[in-house]
Amino acid sequence: MGDEPLDHHRVPLRSRQRPRRYEVDPYILDHTESGTYLIGYSHAHGEVRVFKVDRIRAVEQTAREFEPVDLDRLAETLRNSWGGVVIGESRYDVVIDFSPSVADRIRESYWHVSQELEMLPEGGVRLKVSLPSLLEITPWVLSWGPEAVVVAPDELRERVASLVKAAAQRYP
Repeated sequence: MGDEPLDHHRVPLRSRQRPRRYEVDPYILDHTESGTYLIGYSHAHGEVRVFKVDRIRAVEQTAREFEPVDLDRLAETLRNSWGGVVIGESRYDVVIDFSPSVADRIRESYWHVSQELEMLPEGGVRLKVSLPSLLEITPWVLSWGPEAVVVAPDELRERVASLVKAAAQRYP
């Protein structure tokens, strides 16, 4: 993870999408495959939040200082998410079965710190991971098309099934 500790001054942020202003105590600037993110305490939300840098219109440094949280603990929390940018206290035990045609690709890759792989009788593979959110893994599962089947949790299985059905309806 390419996390960098930031200056200990609060910064007001203005969002590009919605003209909102957030005052944030910046903790980490994290560079991931999906973009660069600012992780910090949002005074508007009353909790640590993740802000995609591409969506920030302006940043100003204030004279107000703050004491940062335990950055090692925060970095560990981020490592437990699927894509490295979702913070959550929830725990989802995710189980996905992959067909034999993609089993080698699943087995040869390191997907997550909690991953467990299990061979299936017909040559497929089962991936098990424990995540704080289902937000990031949903599009990843969809990217495997019919080669992936969500076994658990039901919430993810139902969401993926709903999205696949909605996509199929767009192809008459």
